[in-house]
Amino acid sequence: MPKLLISLLIILISVSVTSCNKGDEPKPDQVDSIKAVLPKQIIWNQDVLTTVFSVKYDTSNYRIEFYEDDTTNSNPFDRLAITYAYNKDGYLIGFDTDIPGFWGSIFDNGSATIKRDADNKIIYIAYDDRHFNEKDTSFYNYESVNRGTNISSIGGYNGYFEGTTVYNYDADYKLLAYSSDMGQSTATFSYNRNNSVQQIISHGFVDNQSEFSYTSGIPDEQADRFYELLLGKDYYLWDLSDFFPFSFYLDPDYDNYLISATNQFHVTKMKDTHQPDGGSGVEEATINYELNEDGLLSHAIFKIDGELEGDIKLKY
Repeated sequence: MPKLLISLLIILISVSVTSCNKGDEPKPDQVDSIKAVLPKQIIWNQDVLTTVFSVKYDTSNYRIEFYEDDTTNSNPFDRLAITYAYNKDGYLIGFDTDIPGFWGSIFDNGSATIKRDADNKIIYIAYDDRHFNEKDTSFYNYESVNRGTNISSIGGYNGYFEGTTVYNYDADYKLLAYSSDMGQSTATFSYNRNNSVQQIISHGFVDNQSEFSYTSGIPDEQADRFYELLLGKDYYLWDLSDFFPFSFYLDPDYDNYLISATNQFHVTKMKDTHQPDGGSGVEEATINYELNEDGLLSHAIFKIDGELEGDIKLKY
């Protein structure tokens, strides 16, 4: 097994599976089981747009690359579309995308450079949106607090999130709450016993309550391995979730919460109940899942208020 992939996967397992015993070493069969569930191809359907991606794990250069596959020829790596770059410790340090009209990405054509200190804490994220020819930078500050960490983000992307946002994480890296001076918005998170998100209550421009259901009947996975591998060792940070384009969202105007298509808890429904100025509303999104003959996720189908919004197919 290639050295980089082993190191990334060992980091992944040590954080996500044994977060209370971070010095434990995973067994070889655990590493092999992770390797077996990494997709080689992803087919992303959005409305009339279908994009086929082939995944390349570039171990020698500490990169993971997604290529658009022109299925009319035999080469699966026709055009480089998404690039993730990592440092030797397994932390994400760069992201680049060029996918016009691709829903789920923070931008269609741009890059982000993540500057880290010697302890791999983020110093800043510099965004370069080539489509709109705009650049922005978010600066970060970490503060240890009782039973957790507060991380402040100062700045924003493309003028949309300018200001200071403080995120409160517990000792197991679950996001408990955030507050922002932009619109004086706040949100609190509650979780089920298995650490799946149960409810998000937010206030600010609108008051909104998001509720999550898990009724797929599919057993929980140990981790969202694909998500965590792509985003690196501090995958749990809210601001990094934008760099995982294979996500669904109900309505970013109200909840701004992305659901990974490969979520280990298999979210089946998300319901938003909000009270914006001038009225109230309720929206619901549902996700259905299919497994392949090996029991691996092969298809996630996303609908909003009963209307198909998109689906993702994975091949291994």
